[in-house]
Amino acid sequence: RRVAEGTAGYKADMLHGIWAQAPYLHNGSVPTLGQLVCPATRPQRFLRGNLNYDEALVGFEWATRPASRYGPSDTLLVKEYDTTVPAKSNAGHTFGSNLCPDTSGLDPVNDRKEIESRVLKSQVGALLAYLKTL
Repeated sequence: RRVAEGTAGYKADMLHGIWAQAPYLHNGSVPTLGQLVCPATRPQRFLRGNLNYDEALVGFEWATRPASRYGPSDTLLVKEYDTTVPAKSNAGHTFGSNLCPDTSGLDPVNDRKEIESRVLKSQVGALLAYLKTL
């Protein structure tokens, strides 16, 4: 209401097609929706520019470079995104993190499959399944 009246506030984007809008946050510092909801699973560094899709955690592939071009005329531009650089932080935005499974002691890159398994078996997994339908 405040946004409509012009008295401050924040107008959130629609969630339609959210599954195709990775990376997330205002600076693109979170590669998947699963990592957006579960901050402890966010990698400090990840690759941006990969068009292969992470269907499980809902975002683009972020840990490995494509093995080949997508098509014969395509150019690959994959760069590392470092969240320790000023203005590229992926901290904060913890709303909903109470739904996340315990991933303490797990490394977002090296323990990726275990984290994925735990997230998908949690309430966050049900939320991701729903968001994929929008």
